[in-house]
Amino acid sequence: MSLVDFALEPKTVQLDAPGTYTFKVTNDGQAQHALEIDGNGIEEETDTLGPGDSGEVTVELAAGEYELYCPIDGHRANGMEGTLVVGG
Repeated sequence: MSLVDFALEPKTVQLDAPGTYTFKVTNDGQAQHALEIDGNGIEEETDTLGPGDSGEVTVELAAGEYELYCPIDGHRANGMEGTLVVGG
């Protein structure tokens, strides 16, 4: 997954089944970014990543829909958000 100024690529992630997943992200932008996964009792995020840095976050996901976004002030409002759907 790529974090850019100011978007998530891809914007929508679809996973076929519940389970434990590790999301690997790279900051391909010029500002600091991070990735947060929020929903269904989950609220986990990567460390703040500088330009060119990579990080990861591992989460146990149940079926359902989750929000993906950059938790750094103002980034989500500027378009750094997306959706994660687990299961049918």
